[in-house]
Amino acid sequence: MDQLQQEYAGKGVTVIAVNTWDSREAMQTVLGSRTWSCPMLFDPSVSNDSIAVRAYRAPDVPAFYVIDQNGRIAGAFTGFSRSTTSNIKATLVKLGIA
Repeated sequence: MDQLQQEYAGKGVTVIAVNTWDSREAMQTVLGSRTWSCPMLFDPSVSNDSIAVRAYRAPDVPAFYVIDQNGRIAGAFTGFSRSTTSNIKATLVKLGIA
């Protein structure tokens, strides 16, 4: 995801990650010394009733959103896999970015 964000950031599209399970500190432990340029929003909630879950329907971690040139959600995806990356790329193609 980070590579996609870096590759397409200058084209008016943003890929953001929403984490509703972990705190920023816990995620930093997972990332270790790796850098992450993709914006990541943290809204952990034990009850799964966080603002992000209600607003973006992001109950799974990680949740990724493609925000188009008009600030609208163009695609929503969950999981950390090659298929998630492929689906995000397909969304970028539909937007005429990729």
